[in-house]
Order: sequence, then structure tokens, then C-alpha cells
Amino acid sequence: MLRLTIDAVQVFIFVSRKGHGLVMKKFVNVTAILLGILLLLSACNGSATLVGKWQADNGNVFEFTEDFLVLQNGENTNAMGYIHNEAEKTFQFTMSGKEVPGVYRYEIKKDTLTFFDAQDTPVTFKKYKES
Repeated sequence: MLRLTIDAVQVFIFVSRKGHGLVMKKFVNVTAILLGILLLLSACNGSATLVGKWQADNGNVFEFTEDFLVLQNGENTNAMGYIHNEAEKTFQFTMSGKEVPGVYRYEIKKDTLTFFDAQDTPVTFKKYKES
């Protein structure tokens, strides 16, 4: 998404130097197309991000924050974090800044997050909805 925003800004800077009405019209068309693509991409991804709150079957709520912390029931008492590879759909826990052994594969379908360990054992969470 950031790439699309940068492209739109670059087009605007290029167009503003030209100063012709026809070129400005092209800028508006290009911006509209880029905005449409951005909306489509965000709609396709929906909530398909690891960042957010997820509830386990036992009721515990785990939150993966944008700054790579893991909160359990709103607390981070063990200085727990994570390393995330969006392209490979994997993550690894950290504790006090050090990697914890084990890389987990994950998938997100609608409001369900499933982790898979090295033996491919699934652990399922539901998107947490605050009331």
C-alpha cells in the first residue's frame, strides 16, 4: 500500500511541474486508478493480518501488536515479542529480545487464525471481538 501512495505523490510532483490542464486531468485519472487498486487490495486482504487480537479456545486473548509485542490478556509480563515474515506466513516468538526456538507457519481465513508447529499440528484462534 505504501508503494501506491508513493507512486501517487511522485505523479503529483511530476504533474505539478508541467502545469497543463490536460496533464492535471491525467493525474486525477491515475490517482483514481491507484486509489481503486488500493481499495481492492485492502478488501482482498481484509483482516488477513497477524496484527490484532485473537482468542484461544480456553478464553485467553493474545494480541500481536504492530510494534512486534505479544500481549496475553492485555499484559506482556515476559517481555514476549515476535519476528514476522509476511511473505512466507511464518513467525517466531522472542523473549527479552532473544529468539525462542521454533518457527510457526500460520494461515488466516476470515476470522480464524491457525498456527502450525514443526509437526504441522494446528492451533486455532478466533478474531477477538470486544463487546
